[in-house]
Amino acid sequence: MGYSEGSLREGFKAAGSQFTPIAGDTIDLTSIVVTGYDKEEGTEEEVSVQTLDENGSMLKQYFWYDISDGEEVYYGWLDGDSGDFIEEGDVVLYKGDALWVSSPSDMFKLQSSGQVDTKGFAVTLKVGFKLVANQTPVQLDLTAVKAAGYSEEDGTEEEVSVQTLDENGSMLKQYFWYDISDGEDVYYGWLDGDSGDFIEEGEVMLQPGEAVWVNAPDTAFTLEIPGVNL
Repeated sequence: MGYSEGSLREGFKAAGSQFTPIAGDTIDLTSIVVTGYDKEEGTEEEVSVQTLDENGSMLKQYFWYDISDGEEVYYGWLDGDSGDFIEEGDVVLYKGDALWVSSPSDMFKLQSSGQVDTKGFAVTLKVGFKLVANQTPVQLDLTAVKAAGYSEEDGTEEEVSVQTLDENGSMLKQYFWYDISDGEDVYYGWLDGDSGDFIEEGEVMLQPGEAVWVNAPDTAFTLEIPGVNL
């Protein structure tokens, strides 16, 4: 059992938990908390998280509260629709799931807790886009992440891609998954969308909790995230 904090930034950032659950397959949103602000002053709706659909549109939004009003203390995630604080079990994230997080500055952080995954796991993709997080407390090399779920005989070419996003949600970089053979040559790995070259180990590192915007044509595709070597 451990906990860690991931820095946010002014604007938006795709982020998730840095740990996997102690028991079960889900992380409860109530176990992810916001830190980095003055506890005496508190914070009200400064940090929010959104869940997104396959087109990047908002599904739900939750606001972080930590304020006191006389004897009353308001602490936790407020549902943007109902105006009520969520309770344990109301909002759960599956392994690899991530959120679209808005913050007014980089002093705010997301704190998550759980256990370090040492076995690795596969994230089921969907038709369209999905945010997928580096759900570990260490850097993750993109070359260690593999796309799967296609015919190994037929291979796959540019069907699955990952994007890194800036604070406004615009694409910074895009990488395409290749696994094809052309006679004696085999093309396997992530292709840089700008240079057209395959990336090498150490070129693209995902920070703890950092998420990418993954596009797939079918729910048969998965993204395989390796476990951490302790």
